[in-house]
Amino acid sequence: YGVRQNNNYAILLCLGCPGQSIFKITFYKVLMLGILASILGVLIGYLVQEALVNALQNIIPRPLPPLSLVPVWNGLLSGVLLTISVTLMNLLGIRHIAPMAIMRKEQGNAIKGRVLLYVLTLTGLLIISFLATRDLTMILWFYSSIGISVLVFYLLAKMILKVFLNVSQRRTWINRLSWINIQRHQQNVLLQITTFSLIFALVIILYLLRSELLEKWQQQLPEGTPNHFVINLQSYETDVFSQFLLQQGAASQGIFPMVRGRLFQLNQQPISEVVPEQARSHNALNRELNLSFAIEPEQDQQLVDGHWWSEQILQNSPLPLISIESSLAQSLGISVGDQLGFQIGAEPIEGIVSNIRQVRWDSFKPNFYIIFSPGSIENYPLSYISSFYLPLAEKNSLNEMMQQFPGITIIEVDKIISEIQYIIEKISLAIETVFAFIILAGLLVLASSLNSTLETRLYENAILRILGASGKIIRRSLTVEFIVAAFISAVIGIFIAEIAAALLYRNVFNLSYSLHPQLWGFVLLAAVVLITATGLMLTNKILTQTATQSLRKYS
Repeated sequence: YGVRQNNNYAILLCLGCPGQSIFKITFYKVLMLGILASILGVLIGYLVQEALVNALQNIIPRPLPPLSLVPVWNGLLSGVLLTISVTLMNLLGIRHIAPMAIMRKEQGNAIKGRVLLYVLTLTGLLIISFLATRDLTMILWFYSSIGISVLVFYLLAKMILKVFLNVSQRRTWINRLSWINIQRHQQNVLLQITTFSLIFALVIILYLLRSELLEKWQQQLPEGTPNHFVINLQSYETDVFSQFLLQQGAASQGIFPMVRGRLFQLNQQPISEVVPEQARSHNALNRELNLSFAIEPEQDQQLVDGHWWSEQILQNSPLPLISIESSLAQSLGISVGDQLGFQIGAEPIEGIVSNIRQVRWDSFKPNFYIIFSPGSIENYPLSYISSFYLPLAEKNSLNEMMQQFPGITIIEVDKIISEIQYIIEKISLAIETVFAFIILAGLLVLASSLNSTLETRLYENAILRILGASGKIIRRSLTVEFIVAAFISAVIGIFIAEIAAALLYRNVFNLSYSLHPQLWGFVLLAAVVLITATGLMLTNKILTQTATQSLRKYS
């Protein structure tokens, strides 16, 4: 936009208008544009929020707090600041415009100005992000990740486009005019491919996480995985409860003792003072933990350090021995041989860490962060916990269970999972809204890219028409150009999304992963239709404007 205004600035300078006045006029125009666009953005944001709140009314507590003006002012300030940072380079250059250089179409310091433009834009984004988050480290990590991602996508796009152009030149995959168009506007095509491949990858990853993550996790649970927990069982009820489960045909995972206690000491020092600084807000330090005791380790739990206790070790130990879960030990910096102190009610108890074990939390068995050796916490107030599998057809037996054991609390895990699924379905509306805005942003980039080359394309196609090319040939060349960009964008997006999703599934969620070929066809078709239709609509002027009009305007 700034480059296209240079001719107007040159004419005003020739007519005697001072550069300072042109700068002020343009600055006020840009400022007004930023304010109006920011107001529009705030209004759209408010309407979208209201629509989402109404759609999620069953899972969002009501009434919501009244609308604060802080996000409104933040939105207005961010929009204006970003508009100024993007246009500042061109604004500052107005005062140094040489009319004759513009008339001769001399580039001057175009590259230097482009670099400064990027620097100013990035600076504006950093300032806006810092005002919103107040966390410089997170901002730097975020923009570094974005920068690396864009670089990877750009290099992939450049490599694939280069290979495609070389091969298509030899094997005539596309017509000669389309090949020339892509070659001549290669940087703009690369910008389109990079933008849309990044968007497609993000949309695919979000879709996979939203649609199948919980379902795949449930499919990987073994048959007969416990779907009910019972807590607050008393010691005199355990035998009767076990017999009741046997009569109902419910598969129990055992009954385990449980004592509530707070971790407050590490090596006889207040634990909040000796753990790493980043661990001081750990949830385990701010609540009571469920403690248990056992003679033997559970079969599905693996020791990663230390040894389980034996009678000889217990006899030689001056304090009770403790087995601690591995992730908690790692977070708090606890190792074998450390001495831990717990507060159970009003009484303290200490123990020595004998081993560190890895727990399978997805087994739906009662698991504990802390297990004491026998003979240590049995005399403290305790209750029992159990888990069992009950088929859906046998749910009525829960009523009988409550009548026979009125003090227990039953947690229906399958009902909780159903609620989670319902919440995910509702939240998917918000995710789909994000999808829409992401795709809209990509289309705006496409529009900007095509608009920046529109005058050149008008001139080129005017020459082609003079040389005898029909509108049908020009339309076909544009269509092929957009299809190529869309196809490469979709391929890169699918490739990166599958790799990223596989890493997330296996390394973060510990789930198996399989490819999604049924999704590939849909993404390819959607990309081709969306980008080609939008591109042809934005370049319609090339097909409707006569060659005479194009040449007169260019000259």
